[in-house]
Amino acid sequence: MASTRKPVIIYADWLSQPSRAVIWFCSINNIPHRLAALLRRSKKSKARNPFQRATIKDNGFVLFESHAILRYLASEYNVSKNWYPSTNNKQKALIDRYLDWHHTSIRPAVAGSVYAMVIDPSMGREVSDENKKRLKSDLEAALKAIENFWLKDSDYLAGSEVSIADLSCYGEIVQLGMFQYDISSRPNISKWCENEEIACLSRCSFCLE
Repeated sequence: MASTRKPVIIYADWLSQPSRAVIWFCSINNIPHRLAALLRRSKKSKARNPFQRATIKDNGFVLFESHAILRYLASEYNVSKNWYPSTNNKQKALIDRYLDWHHTSIRPAVAGSVYAMVIDPSMGREVSDENKKRLKSDLEAALKAIENFWLKDSDYLAGSEVSIADLSCYGEIVQLGMFQYDISSRPNISKWCENEEIACLSRCSFCLE
């Protein structure tokens, strides 16, 4: 990597699980980076990303969508190949398989539950019992899939080593603490959370400029 390369700018929102995954990846792998607040209503922010989500700028190259960002950083920078291997297509496919599942299953299930159980009540908005029941069902189904499929036969979500799939998932799982969800009934998930390479993520911290 050229010494003149500028730090990656991460336009992030600490409340955003995808933002945290990108920040954790850069921190763990010592990728030089600078954090900037994601100002959702600013013209510059909309110009970078019309969808107003986590975005990076790497030496003039702008990219959004957290999974695309993680794949790019793992390929562009000199990081351990377990994160997203460049030459092992089968292992890459297993990581991609989880990432494709993630945004249609655990992510909406957790986000919906956080809004219904924490955010909406704090703002005086009522959530119907029917909606709560549906969200609970979605959450239990997603967690059951992680417990009984993704972590059934391996220590990590896409095999025997930690990968960007685990970073993305952990950002969701840690949110369950916001409404005191007891994860102990899921032994595979509990064991995964206690793994040192996963548990270290909870110790990551940063400040936005």
